[in-house]
Amino acid sequence: MEINKSYQACSNSSSNSLPEGSNLFDGVDLENLGKDWIPECPDRSKPRMGQRFSDLDQGYIFYKEYGRQSGFDVRRSTEKSDRFGNTITKYYVCSRSGRLEDKNLDENTKRRRTISTKCECHAELVLGIHDGGGFFVKKFTEAHNHPFAGKGGMQFLRCSRSLSDFHMRFIVDASKSNIGASRAFTILKSMIGSYEDIGATVVDFKNFSRDIKKHIGKHDADMIIQKFKDIQDSSDPHFRFE
Repeated sequence: MEINKSYQACSNSSSNSLPEGSNLFDGVDLENLGKDWIPECPDRSKPRMGQRFSDLDQGYIFYKEYGRQSGFDVRRSTEKSDRFGNTITKYYVCSRSGRLEDKNLDENTKRRRTISTKCECHAELVLGIHDGGGFFVKKFTEAHNHPFAGKGGMQFLRCSRSLSDFHMRFIVDASKSNIGASRAFTILKSMIGSYEDIGATVVDFKNFSRDIKKHIGKHDADMIIQKFKDIQDSSDPHFRFE
C-alpha cells in the first residue's frame, strides 16, 4: 500500500483569505487523491491503542485537537449500548466519512465552498468502555483517503473555529475602546503572528460582537438605571432621577 505523508499538518504559515486562483488544498498534490494519507504531527497528539480517557468527552476533545493539528475535521458517529442503555463503544470519524447525499440537489442548487466534502474516508477513533472505569482506545484508523487542508484552509476547519475566554475578553475590551470586531481581529493577528494561530476567524469575532451588542441592547435601560442608583447611593446623595 502506498503511503503519502502530508507535511501541511502543524504548519505555522497562514493566510487570512484565499488569493484568487488558489484553493483550500494549496501545497497538496491532488494527483494523489484517493491514496492513503497519513498526517504528520507530534506523537503526543496522536491517539494510541489502549490510551485511556476518563470519559467520552475527553476522548472526543483529544481526537478533535489531533484533527485540528493535522488538517481535518472530526465528528461524533454511532455508538453501542448495553441493555441498560449505557454506552460501551463510541465511534468518532473524519468529517469526510460517508457518502455525499445529493438526491435533493439540482443544477441550480448552490453549495457553500467547504473543506469537508464527504468522500467515504475510513479514518476513525473507536473508544470502548474500560473495566477499570472510563474508556480506552479500542481501534484507531490513521490513514485517510484524501489530502488535508492546505496552508490557507486550516483556519477554516470547524475544529479551528472556537472562541476562547481570551478571545471573548479581547473583543469586549476592544469594544470599550471603540474598536470593532474586524479591527480587533487584525490587531490580535499582529500580536500572535498569523491568522491561523488565532484559532478563530474574523466572522467568529463579528458574530460574537453582534451577539454581545444584541444582549446589551436589551439591558441598556436596566444598566443605566442601576448606574444612577449607584451614584445616588454612594457618591452623590442629592442626585435625583425619575
